[in-house]
Amino acid sequence: MNPSPAKPINPDTVSKPNRRVFAAMLLMALAVAVIAGSALAATSNLVKNGSFEKDTDGDGLDDAQEVKIYKTNPLSRNTDNDRYEDGQEIRLGLNPLVANSARINIKAENLRGEYNLGTIIELGLVAIPLGACAGVTLGACVSAIPVVAGLLNPILDHTVYSAKADITFINVGDDYTSYLSYDVVYYAGDQKIATVSQKFGKVDIRAGSTNTVSYDIKIRDIPGAIVNLVLRQATITAKVESVSYEYFG
Repeated sequence: MNPSPAKPINPDTVSKPNRRVFAAMLLMALAVAVIAGSALAATSNLVKNGSFEKDTDGDGLDDAQEVKIYKTNPLSRNTDNDRYEDGQEIRLGLNPLVANSARINIKAENLRGEYNLGTIIELGLVAIPLGACAGVTLGACVSAIPVVAGLLNPILDHTVYSAKADITFINVGDDYTSYLSYDVVYYAGDQKIATVSQKFGKVDIRAGSTNTVSYDIKIRDIPGAIVNLVLRQATITAKVESVSYEYFG
């Protein structure tokens, strides 16, 4: 047996006390509807104009993304203070919380060279009158003694040792450097003989090169303190020192 359908309430048939209850319920329903509508409008306004879509620092990420997803600072365009704004780092697949920088790995290898025996003999002859010049190079020593300068100057530029070294570098960082400079320093024992400075332009991420650095070590380059080492044709070594490149931090 199907129940009879409900009949609409006829206000004329409702008693006065019940009419008051009905009116109060109707007012309550209207109030709830107004409040709900206001909340919906406020939420919509927040989405459009509030922090959900607002990009306070102008880095291309809205504030909600920065706070809730990427954990970056919505008041700073560049949270990690590197060269890239937060939005750029997200688009490039980088971490906006870790500063990007270049990092150069560099080494000297395959050192080769040979002594010039004729110049070794000349070196011995130069060293005899300059025995007191242990603290400076033979070139500086000759310049300080005018009496022997005229005699020895012609042979100071004769090559004692022709050196070559392969210098290999690579940028293993996560940013480029706008320049790279370093010194190739040649040693006999633990004494420096000569320094060759090198400089390059921009080095991109994962870019690198191998360059052969050549240098003719001359009599004038030899420190007085190691003349005997060179006369005995001591092993010449090369090291990379004073490496400098632009760090974006």
